[in-house]
Amino acid sequence: MKAQLFTLLAAAAVGTGTVQARGEYAEIARLRSMNETVRGIRSMADGEHYTILEGNNIVRYGYATAGQGEQMLPKPTANLVVTDYAFSPDERHEEILCSPSVCQR
Repeated sequence: MKAQLFTLLAAAAVGTGTVQARGEYAEIARLRSMNETVRGIRSMADGEHYTILEGNNIVRYGYATAGQGEQMLPKPTANLVVTDYAFSPDERHEEILCSPSVCQR
């Protein structure tokens, strides 16, 4: 009798674990489909800020604070079309990629 009860309880535990694992996988798959990629933001080395290309300016925002960001370019010009940017390893200087016909920096 004890052997049958043990077998029954073991089968129930295995069945419950299988159902729970299916639920966990479904939740992981659901979350993964929601957050495939984040585009347009670039994390900075300090882990507290990120930058976005807004128009023809690079703007730095803080993850922990809401509000206006800090413009990284001293004075954006109308005839400069920024297409990409990169920072130096110490993140004190930026390199700007723009169309050769309008790039003056």
